[in-house]
Formats: sequence, structure tokens, C-alpha cells
Amino acid sequence: MKKPFSVLVVCGTGIATSTMVATKVKEYMGAHGLGPVNIRQGKVMDLLKSVDADVIVATTQVPSSVTVPVINAIPLLTGIGSQSVFDQLEEVFRRA
Repeated sequence: MKKPFSVLVVCGTGIATSTMVATKVKEYMGAHGLGPVNIRQGKVMDLLKSVDADVIVATTQVPSSVTVPVINAIPLLTGIGSQSVFDQLEEVFRRA
């Protein structure tokens, strides 16, 4: 069995916008048969420790020390350019 693809969704506090984005990512991944996937939420400060994820989907600035691919999730909040975020996410998923 394939190891679940791991998505870490981060925002400033790990509560509001990360919840909205995590829901949209989960719905997209499920609707497009991209799985298995493990979606977690956190705050940007969590990234100062080690990062255990295949990709980070962020609504805020991520420290430059992070070596995991980072996708800007602001379009998922505004609704403008959302498909670009999903395209990037799918590309990382397919390479994992």
C-alpha cells in the first residue's frame, strides 16, 4: 500500500484560514481521486521545527529555511486563481 501523501496547511495561527484551505484541498483531492492523502493543519511557527510533509500549502509567508515545496494558498481564499493552486498541488502529488 502506498504511503499517504502528506499535506500540511499552515496559516498564522493554525485555526481560521488553514481550516478553510484544508477543507478545499481535501475536497479537491477526493473529487479528483488523488490519494491516499493525509491533510494536517498548523501554524507557521510549527515550521521552525522539522517539517514532516510532502508539501506545505500556506496562507502566510513561510521561513526560507523550509526545504519542502510550498504552495501559496491565498487564491483559495480569494477565489481568484484557485485552479493554479490545485494544479501545483497535483504536480507535487504526482512526483511524490
